[in-house]
Amino acid sequence: MTLTKVRTQIGVLAAALGLAFVGAASATAAAAPQTAARHADTSATAASLSVCTKHFTDGPADAVYACGTQVWIFQWPNGHYEVSLVGTDGAAWDSWQLSDGTYSAWTSMGGHDLIWGMELGYADGSSGSNLVTMRAVGSDDHYWCRTYVSGWGNWYDCNNTTFRTSGRAL
Repeated sequence: MTLTKVRTQIGVLAAALGLAFVGAASATAAAAPQTAARHADTSATAASLSVCTKHFTDGPADAVYACGTQVWIFQWPNGHYEVSLVGTDGAAWDSWQLSDGTYSAWTSMGGHDLIWGMELGYADGSSGSNLVTMRAVGSDDHYWCRTYVSGWGNWYDCNNTTFRTSGRAL
């Protein structure tokens, strides 16, 4: 199945759920965590991922994500929640709790060829401080991370980074 066909299926499914889907730049997408050691098949590509959905009764809008992955929830030190996942487009997607308790629209966090896992937790920075970091497994079987320092930084290969998972799969 081509990426175009997957995006078409996502669009049809999103429309059926009353949601908008605009390519890979906005919409509902998703999917999430496991580690390189825990997944068995790294031959999957974004184009071959099946579409699944997750309904939230109290949280972000329903998620459309890659089957076989999980949706990850993380609580920031200030108490607000963030839900992250890998979408059927192979990119990371995120929705966070706003100050009024509602959630943001699903937002692409970029990345590509993320095939397994999505975790949020803490990576030890060069200063030894714990930095909030999202981590996923790429099709190259490496961990790829984005770290939050006054905003989300760029993706980087984080195979050799000490990482402490925080949060849980939904």
